[in-house]
Amino acid sequence: MDKPMAPRHSNDKSVDNPKSAEGGELATKFLLFYMWLDLIRPSFVWHFPKLLSTALFVNWLLQPDKRIPRQNLLMLLLLGVMVIDIPIAQNAFAAVWTTYGMAVLFLGLCLPLVQFINSIARFQVILHSLMGIFVVIGAWASVHRGYGPAAADGGQDENYVTACMAMGLPLLLYSYLSAETKLKKVLYLAPIPILLLAVVVAENPSRGGFLGFTGAIGYMVYYSKRRIAALISVGVLAVVLGLMAGASYWQEMETMTDTEAGTADHRKDLWRIATYMFMSYPLTGIGPNNYRWRIEEFETNEIIEKYGHSLGGTAFTHSLYFELLAELGGAGVILFGLIVLQNFRDLSQIKSRVRQIMNRKPAVVSIGVPLRLPPLSAGMLKLLQCYADGLTASFIAFLVCSAFISTLYYSYFWIYSALIASFKLIVDKMAPAETEQRRRF
Repeated sequence: MDKPMAPRHSNDKSVDNPKSAEGGELATKFLLFYMWLDLIRPSFVWHFPKLLSTALFVNWLLQPDKRIPRQNLLMLLLLGVMVIDIPIAQNAFAAVWTTYGMAVLFLGLCLPLVQFINSIARFQVILHSLMGIFVVIGAWASVHRGYGPAAADGGQDENYVTACMAMGLPLLLYSYLSAETKLKKVLYLAPIPILLLAVVVAENPSRGGFLGFTGAIGYMVYYSKRRIAALISVGVLAVVLGLMAGASYWQEMETMTDTEAGTADHRKDLWRIATYMFMSYPLTGIGPNNYRWRIEEFETNEIIEKYGHSLGGTAFTHSLYFELLAELGGAGVILFGLIVLQNFRDLSQIKSRVRQIMNRKPAVVSIGVPLRLPPLSAGMLKLLQCYADGLTASFIAFLVCSAFISTLYYSYFWIYSALIASFKLIVDKMAPAETEQRRRF
């Protein structure tokens, strides 16, 4: 895809300062490398993540004009909750190292990402890299029974792989809609069968992942201007999926509504234990990564009799939301919820602003002065619209999938939050909002 340049503004110091621009390009490369190591999780990473995050954080500290949107501030407050939890955590070692990992993620990746991804060209590089990562994971899983490169021990079992595929699908489809040439359209459509294959070859297909696909596709159809065409496209995807999937896949999906047996029933018991933990520690929870160490205190005799043994040592709650509830309490739930709301608010504002410019109806401020917006080409407006829709659908897929997998301490949510915040700041620079225009008069 071509890299259209944003209009130059006097406050964009990277344009006027060649050294700043060069530093930003290097930081972008570091961010890409970090994301590939963190999301693909190859067997050998040496100390690259630590070195990259340290270099990125130091570079961020040296920047005179820091971009710190609300998402980043809320992340730092959430990190504070984790620090507060360390003294009260039963397993302080687990709490310390989990907090340390999140500090590296927030300070060494999320803050620099917002700071240095400050143009539409750099944003495209990051977004294309993210799509490439999902395709690589899907290609690997297609020939490894649904497991990612890191396999189950590295947090890439069929549930996590399916979540990545559900997140990648809308990014590719909306990029296809924004493409201006047939070659680019083919390049965006070609990987989609790989994503679908990675889902259906799994020995234990993910029902939560299937719901994630449904959420993303539902958004795409509902908000499509050409709904009939969208439904036809969904039908084509369904046919392709049906041809790829075997009978065992559909038999597994048919059990989705049965919550009284199998893994669904097991999850319900784990969620009940997490709820008991929250009720006992409602403010800040039991501490990061301490769920597995406190299960025996909160499981009931009924649960023990049901399984014939204690569930103590179970690694995950199998739900981001119950993991958050138990381990970070009400404070964590509020901060996390505020980040989610801010993400959707930013995406909504981007789409609203693009539609306003597309309709060529200049807004009028309260004193009757028409809003003056910089000229943006039709191709650029379409690109921004498609990226906003793609990120929204992809983010919805993540939130739905995460109801059934423990992703709180994985980087997906936090990278998406930083990416959305960065995108919003880029669009603000390209097309100032009405409130900003009002301040000038």
